[in-house]
Amino acid sequence: MNTLGIAYAVLFYAATAILVVGLAVKIAGYARTPAPLKIPTTPAPTTRGGVVLRMAREVLFFESLFKSNKWTWGLGLMFHGALALVLMRHLRYFQEPVWTPVTWVQFAGTYAGFAMVAGLAALVRQANPDWSPLQVKADIMNTAAHDLFVGGSADPGSGQYGPPR
Repeated sequence: MNTLGIAYAVLFYAATAILVVGLAVKIAGYARTPAPLKIPTTPAPTTRGGVVLRMAREVLFFESLFKSNKWTWGLGLMFHGALALVLMRHLRYFQEPVWTPVTWVQFAGTYAGFAMVAGLAALVRQANPDWSPLQVKADIMNTAAHDLFVGGSADPGSGQYGPPR
């Protein structure tokens, strides 16, 4: 193995160690805290088992988010479903042979992009309820970062959405 290969291997192992140690420190900190999430529902659990049950419900079912705003919950679910679909499509680059479930989702890649843009448009509309659909579209297109080139295009809207601050 040459020097460059050894350097990359060392960097990879160092990055992995930093990730694992950092994650372990965060998890240990959360384990020592009686209620690691500020959940806006009451009463708070008073036992360790109650905290574990409450955390499991929050992590698995997004309970407090669902109790707050149904639109945000639904659009977040749509976005994460589309993101999972995109990740499934990208698995084909790392597999040989490609798994059958990965081949089943290949046709739906464009639709995942549609779902992400629709979710973004709905969230922009939710933040600005008096805007027309054309204003929402203009906001998304005109605030996109123009330093990203998608398919050789530098057209407005071809980059990354940056909401106004």
